[in-house]
Amino acid sequence: MSIRFFIILMLTTLTLIGCSSTRGLYDAGGAAAGGVIANKLSDGDPLMTGAGAAGGVAIAEIAQTMSAKSGETQYKNGYQKGRSDAVKQQYWIVQNQQKNLNASPQPRVTYLPVTVGGTNVNGTVTVPTTHNIRIEE
Repeated sequence: MSIRFFIILMLTTLTLIGCSSTRGLYDAGGAAAGGVIANKLSDGDPLMTGAGAAGGVAIAEIAQTMSAKSGETQYKNGYQKGRSDAVKQQYWIVQNQQKNLNASPQPRVTYLPVTVGGTNVNGTVTVPTTHNIRIEE
């Protein structure tokens, strides 16, 4: 097998780390890929092969940690956004309730015309005048 195959295998393993929770599988894949690459590059030196396997595990662990931290950060950001939206919604509910409390309805105003004066019971004559009485309902 060529080194290109193992590089593709390692990169595929690293890109799939965020898709599953099988941490041991990715560590094993990283160790295998790192070991094979180091073995090919060092012409079978066991020390370099072991170091490559350890490096593969380290890279797989780092990638998994970064993926987990990214997920946690996204969760926290989404949670904060949800809380913020809930507070804004509550704020506008209170504002609309207060707006409805302060808006008093306009009174209906009518005027009742009353005529005063004219001929009295005694026979006195006065000048009749009309007054309007304001009535609010």
